[in-house]
Amino acid sequence: MRNIYLEVLGLQPGASKADIKKAYRTLSKKYHPDISKVENAKEKFIELAAAYEFLTKVGPAPNREPIAYDYDPQQDAYRKWRAEAARKARKRAHDAELRQKKLIRNILSVYDNLARVIILFNLLLILDYVLPKTQIPVEFDQEKTIIANREAHSSYVPVVFEDHIINLKTEALVDMMHGTDLRLDLTLIWRKPFGVHYKDFGNWGYHKGFFDVFHAYGFLIIVLAVFFFLYHFVMTYLDQKLGMAIAIVVAFVGQVIVFFIT
Repeated sequence: MRNIYLEVLGLQPGASKADIKKAYRTLSKKYHPDISKVENAKEKFIELAAAYEFLTKVGPAPNREPIAYDYDPQQDAYRKWRAEAARKARKRAHDAELRQKKLIRNILSVYDNLARVIILFNLLLILDYVLPKTQIPVEFDQEKTIIANREAHSSYVPVVFEDHIINLKTEALVDMMHGTDLRLDLTLIWRKPFGVHYKDFGNWGYHKGFFDVFHAYGFLIIVLAVFFFLYHFVMTYLDQKLGMAIAIVVAFVGQVIVFFIT
């Protein structure tokens, strides 16, 4: 069978490596696209380069080739190139997967440290919720309350007591204005306003806080608890854990925002 690559270089079967290099140097100069005047010089130059690459890297050692070929060199080289390309593609995909897994593990390692902070913060919130509250006598500041309510939400009002502000339901504002002996409940740990006691015609009344981290947004504690359970006992794949970790961090950020603005 013909060896088309030897024919391209003008060589016969059995040519040595030195013969191949010499023929390639001579012909590549003759057909180099930058200096050759031949009409199809560029195509010829590419053909020479392919032949040289096959004979020196892919094909059998030329100086040990028999005169007769029992295979098609071009097809055999193509099969080898495809196999090598597939192997490299699989290796690249495997390496990319390993890099991705390593990145996710590093992110989750950072998250594990943050998770301890989240758990501690929420345990303190729960403890602060159940512990007895501290009562302090307060005076209703009507002027500051009116100013604060210019941008208030319709379902609640920020009520100002000297150095403290508590969000109460809208209907509680009248009781604060007409009630006497006002006493504000403060949580023991975070010193957050929790509710207001007031006396109205000799009867004690009470309004708990609204739109704060303990009441309107207390559900975030339950949400985070469910997310933690899913993360540790249900999610098994790294990408699932990463998604749940992101959800936990987002819920915690919302919780912290509510904590500081209320």
